[in-house]
Amino acid sequence: MKLEYLHDVTANGKFKDVVSENLIRLWDFSPQEAKQFQNLIHDFVKNSDVTKLSLHKEEFITSINCKLTLVKDEANNGINRLSEEEFICKLNNEGYTHMIELIKPFTHEDCNGYQWLDEQATIGDIDFLFSPGGTW
Repeated sequence: MKLEYLHDVTANGKFKDVVSENLIRLWDFSPQEAKQFQNLIHDFVKNSDVTKLSLHKEEFITSINCKLTLVKDEANNGINRLSEEEFICKLNNEGYTHMIELIKPFTHEDCNGYQWLDEQATIGDIDFLFSPGGTW
């Protein structure tokens, strides 16, 4: 599974129909890795002692050009940039629980397509794409 930040996927406005201008994507993964990621998020939600989860530090996730930390928050604010390569995703437990449900189809062999994992976010200007092929 790869973790990557894509900036300006509109190519300076060349592509007008692009849904998201900036995004972080988790891609190039098998159904087994999707299940592993789903379990990781589930354990994160259930453990009230843990408030942060650094995805880039997980053994099964290879960071290409960014570091993403999930943070439990009172609101679903989504992903924001902290520095050149550091990002933070703030969702509440309901937002992360919804994320678990969105991942479920990708744990099956015949699944393709993509999903926006932060669809309940209200503020963040960077979308969170989950796609085995990396496309949307």
